[in-house]
Amino acid sequence: MSTWSTGASSHARRYQNRQGGTAWSSIVVDGGYSLEAVWGASASDVWAVGYDENDLTGLTLHWNGVAWSKIPSGTTQRLRSVRGSGADDVWAVGMGGAIIHWDGGAWALVESGTGSTLTAVWTSATNVTWAVGDFATILRRIP
Repeated sequence: MSTWSTGASSHARRYQNRQGGTAWSSIVVDGGYSLEAVWGASASDVWAVGYDENDLTGLTLHWNGVAWSKIPSGTTQRLRSVRGSGADDVWAVGMGGAIIHWDGGAWALVESGTGSTLTAVWTSATNVTWAVGDFATILRRIP
């Protein structure tokens, strides 16, 4: 079992519970990123979101079980939260009402109807998705 946490200065930390012991290991992602949230569908399919410290644009990183890769997010807004219901249904939200959706192949912008910063997102296996943010913003997407 693996548990992930994220932080500033391009750090992602993984806690592994395996035979013989448990420990947090730090994995530095090259590039100058600030990571704000992490979610994974499996140990080899993990997403981290935040922003690129070089140009302050939205950032999505993907862990394939071996290494992190930067995947174009499609937004210039900083991202604050990520959550999914599976490998082909991942949502991320952030500043300026930014919402993006991963369909298993690419991130796509989704209109939110708000300019408020969105700070958290949650989705269910039935594809009902909730996002919340500043100024008591609550959004719900029903397919």
